[in-house]
Amino acid sequence: MKLLIPIVLLSSYMTCSAQNTSDLYMHVDSLIHNEIQYVYDSTTDKQLEYKWDSTKVARAHFSSFSPNPSPLIILDGLKTDRSELNKYTLDQVSSIVCYKKRDIKMQALYGTSSKNGVVLIVTKRFKRTIK
Repeated sequence: MKLLIPIVLLSSYMTCSAQNTSDLYMHVDSLIHNEIQYVYDSTTDKQLEYKWDSTKVARAHFSSFSPNPSPLIILDGLKTDRSELNKYTLDQVSSIVCYKKRDIKMQALYGTSSKNGVVLIVTKRFKRTIK
């Protein structure tokens, strides 16, 4: 009986945390992992820290891009964060299109921020306003 209590508490914790995310968020997250094959890690969307090395003489090169940017998520034509997807459900979405890493067309449209893939999401409400 003592072994069942921690398992029950763990399972109730997992269901509580799963309720905080919408089905659209979970679907896009699975697309990012499976279709685009992107893995979030400690360098995701973090800027590099530059330290001066007095032993080397070279021109300084500073980049405003992180070494491992997360895939670009475009929701109704606007760049959005993954947390913004929690406001929507799959029933509200008209279409979702994934583009893999280093897609030339997406890099031409969105630049280097799309180097790790792009997820284009169009909601039904936005689709009606376009027509």
